[in-house]
Amino acid sequence: MTKEKILESFQKLGKVLMAPVLILPISGILVGVGSAFSNPNLIKSVPFLGSTFFVYLFSLMKDAGNVVINNIPVIFAISIAYGFAKSEKGTAALASFLGYMTLNTVMGSFLVLKGTIDPDNLLTGQRSILGVLTLDTGVFGGIIIGLLVSYLHNKYYKIELPSVISIFNGTRFIPAITIIVSSFVGLIMAFVFPPIQNALGAMSEFIVSTGSLGSFVYGTLERLLLPFGLHHFIYLPFFFASLGGVEEIGGQVVEGAVNIYNAILNTPGANFDISVSRFLMNGKVIFAMFGLPGAALAMYKTALPANKKKVASLMIAAVIPCALMGISEPLEYSFLFVAPMLFGIHAILSGVAYLLTYIVSFNVVGSASFGGPFMSLIFNGIMGADKGSNWLWVIPLGALYFCLYYFTKT
Repeated sequence: MTKEKILESFQKLGKVLMAPVLILPISGILVGVGSAFSNPNLIKSVPFLGSTFFVYLFSLMKDAGNVVINNIPVIFAISIAYGFAKSEKGTAALASFLGYMTLNTVMGSFLVLKGTIDPDNLLTGQRSILGVLTLDTGVFGGIIIGLLVSYLHNKYYKIELPSVISIFNGTRFIPAITIIVSSFVGLIMAFVFPPIQNALGAMSEFIVSTGSLGSFVYGTLERLLLPFGLHHFIYLPFFFASLGGVEEIGGQVVEGAVNIYNAILNTPGANFDISVSRFLMNGKVIFAMFGLPGAALAMYKTALPANKKKVASLMIAAVIPCALMGISEPLEYSFLFVAPMLFGIHAILSGVAYLLTYIVSFNVVGSASFGGPFMSLIFNGIMGADKGSNWLWVIPLGALYFCLYYFTKT
């Protein structure tokens, strides 16, 4: 395949994936607002937000938004099959859903029988997807199934079979062949994915032992592996296990970066430790609050005049959950498949953000667990200045990253 054909294929894939990308911002806003206003620190400052009405309201908002965020791989699968199908698109969409579920069911069932997955003790990367215990292959699994189904559909949707099995003629053949082929793909993934996940687990030890370099690798891989659903293997081992640190705080021995950070927040006189908080997305405060909004402005500036209003509304809707909650996927997916090189640059700049925040001991933290970048800056940064948050570094680093992303995308 020529370079032009490959580029054309990526551009077509990017256009097809714009449908699920366009629904991500609204889900991100729902999750962002729901999480931000149910933040324990905010409720302490504004007690009426802890009333039953608001607790229910913001919980329901988060749950509604997470319907899209938690199921984006299958949405990608359906969108790709639907978008690439030449005719009978409804059948392609149905087949892609069946294919995705078959992939996960066969892969999960095989690994349960093999003993790799223990239903009573799920490991990192293992979870229930639409009720099926399996490995989380992220949007990568959805894309594989979407492309596979679109190929099968376009090749066989007019097929004429022998009369004895003519009931499967035409489009009725597509779901059947999809289930069969997806079963084989599930078996292959059951062998391919676990070794990759084990290798990433070994990478955790390297990250811990290499200080500044480890921070850069941590931030870069956490973004780079996002489309494959493998980014969980980068940060989760540090969040709740001894890899993230073991400290005695307030007379209690605490392990895991999340638990240590929470204990420091709630213990008078305890100060933040950059060797722990570097695993809790300090770097994300910089690229999610400043870098990606700079990229969004660049995408608006470079859009064709006829598309500027449409791009502006999309970018505004995507920037809000990104800056508030660190839900950066709507912005990242908007250029991941159209310009994958830009996503590679973004991953490297993300790693540099983690490196810089480690060097200057920027202890603000930004993730959904802590209220997102903006809320973390307010409650953990500014209000935690006496604990050594060094939040003022957000000004020069934020300005630098806004400019870097803006001029890179233009």
